[in-house]
Amino acid sequence: MALILENGGGDGVVAGPTARAILDHIFVPQQASSAAADVPQRDSADAQ
Repeated sequence: MALILENGGGDGVVAGPTARAILDHIFVPQQASSAAADVPQRDSADAQ
């Protein structure tokens, strides 16, 4: 993986945490959002 940041400073101060956030987003399973959990489920009786 290569990461290029314009005006990112030196010694990986900005690039390190940015790369970690990208890799976490790719490889760490995400939790279901609370908005999706708030959607009510339709019963089969409601569909008729």
